[in-house]
Amino acid sequence: MPVVDQKRIARNTLLLYIRMGLVMLVGLYTSRVVLDVLGEVDMGIYNAIGGVVVMFSFLSTTLSTACQRFFSFELGKDEFDGLRAVFSQSLVIFLGLVVLVVVLGETAGLWFVEQKMRWEGRDEAARWVFHCSIAGFLFLLLRTPYMGMIIARERMKVFAYISVFEALGALAVAILLQHYGADKLKLYALLMLILQSLTAAAYWLYCRLFYRECRFTLRWGDKPLARLFRFTGWEMMGTLAGTCKTGGVSILINMFFGPVLNTPRALAQKVYMTIAQLQTNFYMAVRPQIIKSYAVGALDEMEKLLFQSTRLTYYLLLVIAVPLMVETPFILDIWLKDVPAQTVFFTRLLLIGGLIDSFGSPLGAAVQATGQNRRYQIGVGLTLLAILPTTYVAYKVFHLGVEWAFYFTIFFSFIAQLVRADCVRRQTGVNMRRFVREVVVPVVVVTLIAFALPLLLRQFVPQGFMPAPPFLKPLLMILVSILWTSLIVWILGITSSERRHLLAHLRKTLRLPQN
Repeated sequence: MPVVDQKRIARNTLLLYIRMGLVMLVGLYTSRVVLDVLGEVDMGIYNAIGGVVVMFSFLSTTLSTACQRFFSFELGKDEFDGLRAVFSQSLVIFLGLVVLVVVLGETAGLWFVEQKMRWEGRDEAARWVFHCSIAGFLFLLLRTPYMGMIIARERMKVFAYISVFEALGALAVAILLQHYGADKLKLYALLMLILQSLTAAAYWLYCRLFYRECRFTLRWGDKPLARLFRFTGWEMMGTLAGTCKTGGVSILINMFFGPVLNTPRALAQKVYMTIAQLQTNFYMAVRPQIIKSYAVGALDEMEKLLFQSTRLTYYLLLVIAVPLMVETPFILDIWLKDVPAQTVFFTRLLLIGGLIDSFGSPLGAAVQATGQNRRYQIGVGLTLLAILPTTYVAYKVFHLGVEWAFYFTIFFSFIAQLVRADCVRRQTGVNMRRFVREVVVPVVVVTLIAFALPLLLRQFVPQGFMPAPPFLKPLLMILVSILWTSLIVWILGITSSERRHLLAHLRKTLRLPQN
């Protein structure tokens, strides 16, 4: 019987898309309200502080990946005792991590915030935001094992409900700020801390009520603990590199250009992260299946799922990225009252980097399934870590513009994908020639054709081509871009068997008669 459950993947993906749609709309409106209430300087300060705290997040992200991998692996083997032992181990490690973050954050982190960053006369507010951000990060740490268990068990409905609650809570915080007359930045940081604590409590309560393995035990055994630490140790290097790629660049921008330029970068990042949830949700539904397939030795099914998921995660982002990149100014004008300078440019660069990064998650899952991640993390980690020193030298020595951080990120992200592909070939035996033929070539062809028509139309169709309101042309361009890209993906991007499967699932979902 096939290990890969296509119906479960489809069902979980649909649930996550519904959740993503709600979270996306609420999140975009929330960002607009927060920018309007806080202003560019205070929003830049909040996001710059977030960059400092993100530098600690490589610890939690590392353990989150490790937890989900080992949870899924034990579930694939159907071993309850092993699952409970791994959960208890991860919980103890996260509690120890809480202590470590408090010590490092309130010493080295606080010194860096006070001595090395620029706050435009808002030093006291920056310190307050930093303390609240550290406390909020602690709740993020403590909820991670419980969230990992929900994802590993593929209970995406629960994950969707809590995510929607978190998004609506952030919107409520933003609306409340509009009616508060004192220091809005301080209040925003405090309310977001309260929201993070409530979200962590929701994950904890659900797991305590429904999963017996989420109850602490001291009967571990040495072998599971050793495997968890060995996997986590190498995973930490790659996660630290990814953290430098995001939070580290924010810190450098603040150091050399001040908090104001962090605002357009944060808004561009918000746009990208919002639409990237499409591919993240699909990958979240697929990843446990990849690991479980490897756990029971179904390598052919794992390879097939790897190829499919890599293509589809890319296409899901491409369908939205094409119209967004073609009509970025129009879309940002609708979203924001006043668009900060360089937001359009930053958004386009982040989307280019995001399309390249979309290969990373499926390839990484294949390596993580093996549990042997040393070569992978060294190669990918060193490649991505190069972004930070290269950007620093560009700013400090050559006095280059802020956009060079994005250029370096795109370049090193591309190199990292080559490293990932080589590691997958070595460690899983996946046929990379087939990967190039069945994944890379279709993706490149689809991308070139998808961008060609909208760019040509935008270039050669004049604004006054037809008597209509000025906003009609951008709206028409967005519609054409979405339909054209979807058509090209359907015709050239996926296989005939995948088309049949998608049509069958669509008929079943819409309750249409089968042929």
